[in-house]
Amino acid sequence: MKKIILTIIVTLSALAVHAQRTEKEVLQIDTLDVVYKTRYVSSFLDNWYIQGNFGGRVLIGEEDSQMNFKKRIDPGYQFAIGKKFYPSFGARISGGGARLTGWNSGEQGLYQGNSWLDPLVDPVKVYLEGKGVDTSKGYRQEMKFFDINLDLTLDMFNIFRRYKRYDRPFDWNMFTGVGYIHSFEWRGMPRNNKVAFRLGSFGTYNITNRLGLNVEVSADFTDAALDGELGKGRHCDIYVSAFAGLSYKIGKQGFTTIALISPESYDALNNRVSSLRKNVTEAPIVKVVNTKSNISLLAPSVVFNQNTDQFDEELQMVNIFKIAKLMKENPDQKIIIVGNVINSNEALAEKRAKKIKDILVNKYSVSSDRLKIRVQDINKIFNVKGNDQSVNFVADNN
Repeated sequence: MKKIILTIIVTLSALAVHAQRTEKEVLQIDTLDVVYKTRYVSSFLDNWYIQGNFGGRVLIGEEDSQMNFKKRIDPGYQFAIGKKFYPSFGARISGGGARLTGWNSGEQGLYQGNSWLDPLVDPVKVYLEGKGVDTSKGYRQEMKFFDINLDLTLDMFNIFRRYKRYDRPFDWNMFTGVGYIHSFEWRGMPRNNKVAFRLGSFGTYNITNRLGLNVEVSADFTDAALDGELGKGRHCDIYVSAFAGLSYKIGKQGFTTIALISPESYDALNNRVSSLRKNVTEAPIVKVVNTKSNISLLAPSVVFNQNTDQFDEELQMVNIFKIAKLMKENPDQKIIIVGNVINSNEALAEKRAKKIKDILVNKYSVSSDRLKIRVQDINKIFNVKGNDQSVNFVADNN
């Protein structure tokens, strides 16, 4: 039995080590194969949960199988607090207890009892006979206890899935751990303190993103003397628990994903970005001419985030730079900065245009006398499409 328990614990521990290894991936970006490793990080205060479970327990000890199974089922409870340290594994502290019921056939054995009793005498039998119970055909052994446990939990979905998820309707965890059991001196049963090895599994159906229904099954393996019997051949006592209850997630849930790129891939990406940036900045400015007004719509434009005066600087600053470059190469050129009113109100469109003017004046030293601001429907004026949420540039040819 000890070899089996040890084998299972080693196997689950190996899964935990596998689960926490940084994952190596290869992603193709443009024409480059980028080698990176994925790491998941979170604050110590994140990914906590609590559980409250109630159900039944069954003791499996010497001769207990001779008793009707239903009569051996005792109520039990468990409360736990746990944390996920990684998408695939975590830890949990739990405590619980109540009662366990066993059976003694009355056959001779060795017993753990009070110091004044003969070890061949069962103190439970002495207690029951003192209460007038006939023990000649066997008798019940009843125990009150509590336990405290430390478990390693393994998220089985995230261990074997490439993409980690935290929003599933169901969660399934296996666990292994160690526990401390204290049984009370009660109805002839001696006081005991034992260490147990634990194996089990629990599943959760998430009713909301916080609250879930919890189902758990576990087995605790401990010394054969838990029930006070020493000499009837068993190497260990086991009690099996089946619970149902609620779980509740505390604090922020989930992990931040970090991609660790190899130095070689990082250098290759930098070189590729520099090449692409050079191609973009050297691309010619395209003009759409309105012959009636003698003005020209210049491409590119600056695209803003929906209904705000903010834009993605990494993507859009190169377009502002191209206009600044045009102004520098053509000292007499004047530009009209147009806040486009398509799907935007005039106040927001004007605010966007002023923001672009400030960048051209303050960052690129373009004279403000060469820049005008207007609020117009660019698509209508130039009979074009696709300038939603944008600021456009118009060359004044007059």
